[in-house]
Amino acid sequence: MRLFLFFLKSLLVNVYFYTAVICFIFFSIESFSVVYMLSYVKILTALGFLTSWFSYYFIYFLPLGVMLSAFSFFYKLFSQKKIQAFYVFGISPLHILKQSLYVVAIPLSIGLLFSFFITNEDITYAKNYLVEEFAKQMIESIPPKTFEHIEGYGVYFDSKSKDSFENMFISENGKYIYMKKASYKNGVLYAKDGEVFTEENAKNYIVDFKSLKIQIYKLNSSSISKSLVRKDIIFDILNILFTPVFIFIGFYLISHIRMSSGMFYTFLAFFIIIHEALVTVIKTFILKA
Repeated sequence: MRLFLFFLKSLLVNVYFYTAVICFIFFSIESFSVVYMLSYVKILTALGFLTSWFSYYFIYFLPLGVMLSAFSFFYKLFSQKKIQAFYVFGISPLHILKQSLYVVAIPLSIGLLFSFFITNEDITYAKNYLVEEFAKQMIESIPPKTFEHIEGYGVYFDSKSKDSFENMFISENGKYIYMKKASYKNGVLYAKDGEVFTEENAKNYIVDFKSLKIQIYKLNSSSISKSLVRKDIIFDILNILFTPVFIFIGFYLISHIRMSSGMFYTFLAFFIIIHEALVTVIKTFILKA
């Protein structure tokens, strides 16, 4: 029991630490535009998105966190001769590997369970909702009789009532649109009774219209695909189930090859690249199936 607690203490804390660090690094690289949008939407919308995002990617990167923790633990045992203490008490390398797998089975089992409840399709839905809320907030925050720039459009209007506007003027790339009335919904501005002014070959053209749709924000579908949810679950399960195989290979190499610290970090980087490449191939294959 004491041996198991030793492995539990040595491995489990680092598993969650490494996984959390990877999530934050990925979020900081991947989500510059998302951070900007979060500052404009309601607090509940922002918290809901962040909770779902970190929940999913914590599960996604959990196998990588498990491997980093296990490999670092194995390296310390063999490089600092701590393994000799285990040999004195008759504990074989195979027993050390088994105990390590028992410990990492705890977070992997939790990840396996949660993979049925949150998928990448849920994150896509949450992001689409975030963009939709952000777009709505941006449109509604424009004050009357003021020129503002939104998504490449110059916008001006005399008066508004929530998402309805009167005497609105929009410019984009040399094209100017005037409308008596307009309403905004789901990224689209619905214009009524207006004119489009354009200039071509040093000549001005004016076209009247009764109704016109102007795409301000490109919003994706807010519906969740059951087919993609099923594929996401299959991928998450395979991602987790492959982890013990990588741990076994890593343990064998670390226990049989004498490594300096530089060589170990090179080995670690190589293993991460191989793992992520395999994960990408599996995900691509599943999504195309």
